[in-house]
Amino acid sequence: MSKGLFDGPEVQLGQVLSAREARSQRQAHLLETYAPAVLVSMTLNTPGPVKNSEGLSKIGHQLAQLVGDHLAQEAILYQDLVEAVTGLEAYWVVSQEAELVKRHLVAFEGQHPLGRLLDLDVLELVEGIPCPISRRQLGLAPRQCFLCQADAKQCARSRQHSVADMQAYISQAVANYEAQTESP
Repeated sequence: MSKGLFDGPEVQLGQVLSAREARSQRQAHLLETYAPAVLVSMTLNTPGPVKNSEGLSKIGHQLAQLVGDHLAQEAILYQDLVEAVTGLEAYWVVSQEAELVKRHLVAFEGQHPLGRLLDLDVLELVEGIPCPISRRQLGLAPRQCFLCQADAKQCARSRQHSVADMQAYISQAVANYEAQTESP
């Protein structure tokens, strides 16, 4: 199934920025509605202009199910999936301490074969402003690059790797995962 994982419509920068703004507004609304609960927001790290395809949507739904199952112990108050041209977005509002939730999700990202494909943000409302819980706040190492294990943000900013190389890595990781999960 991962063949053609990045075969889908290309999005423009304006669409990405609009989706980011809509996501930010949705996050603020959910945090205000369910205060003092914590919000978990999930998107996929998909390099390049294709952010959604049949394959990316399928794997996104599978990963969202797994994240939701992982959060079940955290008392989910609300959950939603949004299919956007810029990719799947998932939201969970949980009644649990934000730093604990972030630690659980960082562990999940590290343990799951496709964990690095996930962008899992944990936010809480502080003086009326949505504030993310960072790895640094918790004394944790930054997210690692898919390809070289360096700080992923630095690799992205410097365009250290080609989009084609990153997409090839993701496609292979998804193919490997599917082979493992479909095997008897």
